[in-house]
Amino acid sequence: MSEEWIEQLSSWLTGRGFSRSGDREIGRFGNIFIRFMGDPYEVHVVRDRGEWAIGISPAGRSPLMWPYVWRHYLDATTPDPSRLPESLEEQLDFVYRRLDEVIEATRRDAEIENHLLAINRAIIGARLGLDPDTLRRKEGGAGEGG
Repeated sequence: MSEEWIEQLSSWLTGRGFSRSGDREIGRFGNIFIRFMGDPYEVHVVRDRGEWAIGISPAGRSPLMWPYVWRHYLDATTPDPSRLPESLEEQLDFVYRRLDEVIEATRRDAEIENHLLAINRAIIGARLGLDPDTLRRKEGGAGEGG
């Protein structure tokens, strides 16, 4: 996929009231960070180790979450760690089709940040075999009992 998509996304977000800021190259590895500021959201485009990703966060706040986390939240589905990672095309499709839902969800859920973090922790925990609450290795029964 050529990088024309960045300009297309930029144009689309700008047309929705976002402003592009924070373009910068990070380090000597060709990593790139682009931020689109909106109200009440920021959309971040990141290239890390040659891989592009898109994140969405409440403006000026955390967490920055990837579309698969938002998808599980919006669709009220159990996180499926085998589904990762989403392709760039799937991430873009999510932004174009569902950004309004993300914004509306924030207006109605005062605890959205906690819910997103819990989903993300569950995904990370499942992928790495960690306890989702502590993000530590699950104990295999050692030391249990009396």
